Amino acid sequence: MTFIRKYRSEGRTKTIAAEYECEEHGRFELDVERNDAGDAPDVIQCPIPIAVRNSDGEEVLCSKPCEWRISAPLTTVRRVEAIKGKSQKPERKTWTDTTAVGEGQPLYDWWEDRAKIWEEKRKEDVMAFAREVHERPIGGD
Repeated sequence: MTFIRKYRSEGRTKTIAAEYECEEHGRFELDVERNDAGDAPDVIQCPIPIAVRNSDGEEVLCSKPCEWRISAPLTTVRRVEAIKGKSQKPERKTWTDTTAVGEGQPLYDWWEDRAKIWEEKRKEDVMAFAREVHERPIGGD
């Protein structure tokens, strides 16, 4: 059972469908009065009658505390979804691109290619830093 909020045109309804769990009877669904915030109460007394009757012959309720439980939402997941079109080229060399692996390149070869790309990037960064250091004026200005 999912958590359902029922509304009428004139405003909030007085009851709400909620799921509770009793240690004796397990989970059950019940329409309960809303609290001031419009939600189901956190704890209620168990409304399920037990097999014993009182002196007047009426069924006795369990009356154990039952805590509110979140119900699992009713959702589905698409099994397969494919998009037709061309693959998008990465804007930079350092962006991870696994198309070669998808086309059959062994993973260890792809790792080596990635290591070469990052080594080139490291060298470029070092050269850029060296140029920046040499272009700075001496004296800190």
